[in-house]
Amino acid sequence: MYINKALIVFCLCLGLTQQSVCAQIVDTHGMLFQFNNDSTASVVRVLNVKRCGIPPCVEWNGIGYVVNCIGTNAFYCRYSVQNVYIPETVIRISPNAFFQCTSLQHIYMECSEPPVCDDNAFADIDFRRCVLHVPSGSLQRYKNSEAWSRFRKIKEYKKK
Repeated sequence: MYINKALIVFCLCLGLTQQSVCAQIVDTHGMLFQFNNDSTASVVRVLNVKRCGIPPCVEWNGIGYVVNCIGTNAFYCRYSVQNVYIPETVIRISPNAFFQCTSLQHIYMECSEPPVCDDNAFADIDFRRCVLHVPSGSLQRYKNSEAWSRFRKIKEYKKK
């Protein structure tokens, strides 16, 4: 299903905390976002795509929100996802965020500091095959992080 540039708004109040706004949207990035009162947003669901570039910020109702979290089960069973681009604004990756993303081949991190990651955030990922790309100068920080050190192939790249 193709989603045009217009925003489609869904009110999905079930399970949201008091600190979150009672709305989630699907936008041109092919993702559902939860918007919080502190002007942050979390990716709560990703549609089936091969490449997924999480934006550093999204706008809703004329307000800009910084995307700082990949939520629980955001990529759950997204078998077609092969490449994910994570912006430097993401500071947390929740439990089972990438659960059963068995086709994932590359994760491109813009974060120099490894985001806080639950132990099972990458459940069922083939850590021998999936390549983690990190900014120059941050390789050792990722290798020293318990959650990120599971990746057997960690490569540095120069930020643009």
